[in-house]
Amino acid sequence: MKRYVLWIFLFALFILPEQVNGSACDNRTFSDFRSLVSNINIYNSYRWEDDKPIFDITISNIPDYVYIVDTSTGKKYDYKQHTSQFELVIRGYQPHQRVVFQFYSDYPGCYGQLIDTRNVTLPPYNEYSTDPICAGVENSPLCARWANTPRPYDKFLEKVNEFKNKEQEKLEREAMRTQTKGFWDKMLDFVGEYYIFLVGIVIVIIVIIAIIRKIAMKKNQFDFKV
Repeated sequence: MKRYVLWIFLFALFILPEQVNGSACDNRTFSDFRSLVSNINIYNSYRWEDDKPIFDITISNIPDYVYIVDTSTGKKYDYKQHTSQFELVIRGYQPHQRVVFQFYSDYPGCYGQLIDTRNVTLPPYNEYSTDPICAGVENSPLCARWANTPRPYDKFLEKVNEFKNKEQEKLEREAMRTQTKGFWDKMLDFVGEYYIFLVGIVIVIIVIIAIIRKIAMKKNQFDFKV
C-alpha cells in the first residue's frame, strides 16, 4: 500500500505541475512571445587571435522572460545574463561554424516552451589568402579572405596558376583588340585630316586614266599602215 502511495505522490509532484503550467500557457500568451522573439537581431563580428579570426555573436533586442540555448555547446543564457540592456555577446566561435540558437519561454506557466529557432552560419576563412601565390590576384575567388578553397595546398596552387594563365590570355586578347582598333582609328583620323587632299589625288588619277584611255582609243582608230 505504501508503494502505491509513493507512486501517486511522485505523479502529483512531477506530472501535475507540468500539466498546470502547460494549460496556463494559452495560445495568446505564446503568440505574444513569438512576436517579441521575432524582433531579436543576431549579427557576428570577428577579431584576430594568433593570426586567425575568432567570431563573436551578438544577440540583441532580447525580451524579458526568454532564455537562449546554444545547441553547439549546450549552454543556457537567460535574460539576467545580458552584458548590456537587452543584448547578449557570446564569444569564441570558429570560422565556418554552424550555430543553432533556440529561444525558450521563462515566463511562469510557459516555462520551457520552445518559441523559435535561429541558425547562424559563419563565413569560412581562407588561410591561403595571404600566400605569396595570390600576389596580383587578391580579388579572385580563390584568394578572397572569406571563401572555401581547394585542398590540399598543391591543388590550391594548381587552381591559382590556372586562373593566372586565363587572366593573362584575356589581357593579351584585349591588347590585340586594342592594337587593331588603334590602327583603324589612326587610319580614320588620317583620312579625316587629309580628306580634301586625298579626294584631289583621286580626281587627278581618274582624269589621267580617262585621258590615257581616250588617247589609246584614238590611236587604235587612226592607226593606218603606210
